[in-house]
Amino acid sequence: MSAPAHDLAIAPIADADVADVVALWQRCGLTRPWNDPSGDIAFARRGPNSAVLIGRHDGAIVAASIPRGRAADSAAP
Repeated sequence: MSAPAHDLAIAPIADADVADVVALWQRCGLTRPWNDPSGDIAFARRGPNSAVLIGRHDGAIVAASIPRGRAADSAAP
């Protein structure tokens, strides 16, 4: 018996994906009150050497990379 196929399409985040990615991170407990996740995404997307990648399955965002840098390195106030 073969395993079922699981298609995961990986792509850079688009403007229309930001709210869904933030919601996904919140459901997973990955956000912190002192960091603005939308701002962190915008910061990462402005950098020439960074990207936020998303994974879609059946059209829904089911995975998203987390930017390292400003948000990941900051400590709670």
